[in-house]
Amino acid sequence: MSSFHCGLQFRVREGPDRGRAFLLEHRELTVGRARTAGDRAPGWILLNDPLVQRIHAELAWHEQENAYHLISRPDARVEVNGEAVSNGTLLAGDVVKFGDSVLVLQAATAVLSAEPKQAVPVTAVDSGKTIKMTRCSKTLEVLSGVSKGEKLVLKGLKIQLGGNNNESIPLDKTWWDQDVVIQDPGVPFRCMAWHWQEQEKAFEVSMLRSVPVPVSFERSVDGVEWMSEMPSGMGAAVLVRSLDRILMGKITLQLVIEDF
Repeated sequence: MSSFHCGLQFRVREGPDRGRAFLLEHRELTVGRARTAGDRAPGWILLNDPLVQRIHAELAWHEQENAYHLISRPDARVEVNGEAVSNGTLLAGDVVKFGDSVLVLQAATAVLSAEPKQAVPVTAVDSGKTIKMTRCSKTLEVLSGVSKGEKLVLKGLKIQLGGNNNESIPLDKTWWDQDVVIQDPGVPFRCMAWHWQEQEKAFEVSMLRSVPVPVSFERSVDGVEWMSEMPSGMGAAVLVRSLDRILMGKITLQLVIEDF
């Protein structure tokens, strides 16, 4: 999990990943070829392009220049604004070509709320006024992993989510009103907190403890795929809306919210 935010992203304009956007959330990044479709890893920009090498180029953030410095591998071709380069500083608006993939460096659009903030319990009162709770169904669909195809109904407003475990916690010591268990060994036990935010019609998701697998979030907006890693830090949270996808290692979940 990363707490670094430079406010930049790469958007794929041409190539097999056309339409995807990669938020740049690490000071050091590696551009390379994905081994399989959908590969993701912290600190990597993985492209599904056969002409991109497994390790094609490196990006390093320079604080003084407030920009990334690019260094390509000796046998890997990189073009910046139509010219072949082996190293150089990248600025917003630059067009970078790796293999057959053309990426545009641009300001990131904040479609995923990834700024650390304190997760708070759901309340039905705001500034002395009662918030009307809408009736809707909330479901987590397992899109990949051992439990693929399973649908988990979310009935609570304060939910603890994680993998299966024989450990038990006394009911009088629980803070949640629903315990959602995913029957998959790849999901850590009771690792996430989901707090329903009625005004946002979304869940505020935070980590209850460190997990050994990367956690990221994806959202499709106007034909563009956005991705953000789970921010680090005490109280860090991400607002997850309907049809957003949550990735934990090899597990993919999708939140579906439907009004009655």
